[in-house]
Parts: sequence; C-alpha cells; structure tokens
Amino acid sequence: MTIALLNLMQKDYLLCYVEAMNASRNPLLLSLESIVGTTHDREASLQSAAALIRASGNYRWVGLYDVDDAAGMVRNVTWTGPGAPEHPTFPLSKGLTGAAVALKQIVNVGDVLADPRYLTAFGTTRSEIIIPVFDGEGRSVVGTIDVESEKPNAFDKDVQDLLEACSVVIRPLWKSRPSRATEFKSPNRRSEHLLSERSKNATRIPCRK
Repeated sequence: MTIALLNLMQKDYLLCYVEAMNASRNPLLLSLESIVGTTHDREASLQSAAALIRASGNYRWVGLYDVDDAAGMVRNVTWTGPGAPEHPTFPLSKGLTGAAVALKQIVNVGDVLADPRYLTAFGTTRSEIIIPVFDGEGRSVVGTIDVESEKPNAFDKDVQDLLEACSVVIRPLWKSRPSRATEFKSPNRRSEHLLSERSKNATRIPCRK
C-alpha cells in the first residue's frame, strides 16, 4: 500500500470522525467550526481556537504555530497558558514540532524528560502532543497544534483523536497564508472546501466500519 493511499485513507477517516462528532453535537468541534465560518481576523480566530482547545481539557498550555518550509522555520502565532513560549521561533529541524512536521504525523510524548527532541518551554511540562495541520490537499504541513500538560501521559487515544479532528476543522485558518520568505502554494480551491461540502452531504464519504 502506497504512502499516498495511506494518507488518503487517514484523511477520509478524519473527515468521518469530524462528521460523527458534529452529529453528536460535540461542543468543541461545533464552536471551532463557528469560529472558522465567521472569521475576519486570522490571529484573533486562532487565539479563540487555542482558548477553546485549552478549556476543553483543562490543559496547562496550548499554542498554534505556522510552518514556513521556504524559510525552514516554525513560528508561534498565538498561545494561551501561564506564559509565552520559550522558543516562539525555531528551525524546522528542532523539537517535537520539527519531528511532527518531518514525519507528517502526530507526535505524542508521555514523558518529555525522556525524549531528547523536546525543547524545554516550561520546567514543569511532563507530556506534550503535537498535531500537524495539513494543507487543503493533505500533502504539506502548514501549521501545528501544540498542547502541553504538567501530568505524564496526559493524552490518550480519545484525546489524540479529538485534537486531530480539531486540526481538520481549523485548517482553513491556514489557507492563503503568505510565507515570510515566499508565498506558500495556495491549496486547491476544490479541496479547500472538502470538509464543509462533505459535512453537508455525509453520503459522499465512504466511512469505514
């Protein structure tokens, strides 16, 4: 099975998951969807999204980041918690975020003290999860959701799945975002609206049982 096929399968699973959560009136995803649908100020919308995600699990800290492939850098856009990030801008090759971007998958570390990739932000952090935010085609990582906890092994499978669904819902907040070094390639217009179109007509998604 090719990597491309696996990525498509994962994307379909996430879309199905988002729809299932919306169908059950999951308040977090519905609130995030409302923010995306009424956004006029990107940074303000991302700040609201970060605050909602943090409150949903009573997490100690949540940050949202831009990934700039052209410049090889990651930049914090907004955060909510006890303090600003120790590394608001850092190279793509560094940290758990760099690993998530390179692998194009979630990095969930239950004990950051045992992981040499961890860039210390707060001395009391014990676990951290990095959720990649993909472009409209599901090929490139354009941003990340970073959630930290003072508790070890804070992010179980259910939490991970929910946070991954959040990344799908808020993905449009990264569309048409210019890079500092150059402009990112604009996502395919049709794929930009994939989530909303499928949400309107669930029969279009072959949800796997």
